[in-house]
Amino acid sequence: MNQKEKDLYLAKLYTARANGEVIQEPTLKSWIELDDTKLIKHWHRIKPKTRIINGIEVPDCLRVKPKLGEIYYVERICAVDLYQRLYWNNDSYGNNAFNREAIYATAEDAISNCKARYGVDE
Repeated sequence: MNQKEKDLYLAKLYTARANGEVIQEPTLKSWIELDDTKLIKHWHRIKPKTRIINGIEVPDCLRVKPKLGEIYYVERICAVDLYQRLYWNNDSYGNNAFNREAIYATAEDAISNCKARYGVDE
């Protein structure tokens, strides 16, 4: 990320905080809420939106289609890792998954949703 990109990202984070959104900072295993008195850095993020599936809070799916060639993830109950990594081609498979609210920005999001949807235990 170059300096201009960092500056734009920081502006987005500060705007989000001003609009009441939660900013998070990374720890070794997860993300925690950033205290409002702390300065925002380029490695922080806006807390992702969540949804409830079968009574379990999970990360929300993508609400905007990825750009052509961009990586996205789908739930895959029959896969060992419970997800599949794909490249957006705007094809019928990707569009069907998008319309079913079943595409995600990260593998972790796909896994969490798959476990909640199908009742998979650790």
